[in-house]
Amino acid sequence: SELNVIKKEVITAKKNVVEEVETVEKVEINPVIEKQINEKKANYIAEESNDLVPVIENKIVKNTMPLIKSDAQNTMSSKPENNKQKLQLTSYGKAYQQLFRLWAVDYSSEDVTPCEHANNNKLQCYKDWGNIDKVISLNRPVLLRGKVEDVGPNYIVVVSIEGEHAVVSEKGDYKLVAISEIEANWNGEFEMLWRPLKSGVIYISPGQQGQAIALLDEKLAKLQGREPSAPHPFVYSKDLVDQVRAFQIANNLPSDGVVGPITQMHFNNSETIDTPFLIK
Repeated sequence: SELNVIKKEVITAKKNVVEEVETVEKVEINPVIEKQINEKKANYIAEESNDLVPVIENKIVKNTMPLIKSDAQNTMSSKPENNKQKLQLTSYGKAYQQLFRLWAVDYSSEDVTPCEHANNNKLQCYKDWGNIDKVISLNRPVLLRGKVEDVGPNYIVVVSIEGEHAVVSEKGDYKLVAISEIEANWNGEFEMLWRPLKSGVIYISPGQQGQAIALLDEKLAKLQGREPSAPHPFVYSKDLVDQVRAFQIANNLPSDGVVGPITQMHFNNSETIDTPFLIK
């Protein structure tokens, strides 16, 4: 009977599910035929409720990726897609909307520029050129400028990196894409957000004074496991400069003693609160 045929097909699929899960591809099915198949499956399952077989819709296996806030949690894929769809790029304003969301900050591109909005929320923009290794070393979600620009700049929004693949945000949906595909569509320019030690202070140079120096000493003390020691008035003294240079050398950074965006980002790589990372 028709029911026995369906039952036999389900049992066969159950035996081969492990092998098929790695090779199955999503195909287009006539809606009428798909409805008939689903009705037959439903009838069979109703009669054989103790012998259920998992239904594999496509190659993507869904996981939940927690973002910084609960309202920023979304479902993303844990395997690269097998289809041939092109990587979708995002316009500048919408790309920054998605980037700010990872920092738990709302943003509307109609109000202010992204970098003005970042400064208003105790963040800063960082723009540079480089390769994927440089991006990974900074360890922040990033916007990668695409090679093809139809009307204006378009970006790949990279949320995190997992091995040879990266989680990208496309119109709010998360997909796992091979890094090689990202590099093929990226012109080398990138932008990201970062949080300075003191809001608005982007560079701290030897001899500089102010509250930022106290925060710098506190950060170094925490990393070194010692008590803060910056004297009043807070001065970026030779002793602190030497400690910063030692930190820069240890992290393969230019050892000029100037505490700029890159050094500050490396300082904050040990933090786990209010900082999203590419690699955790």
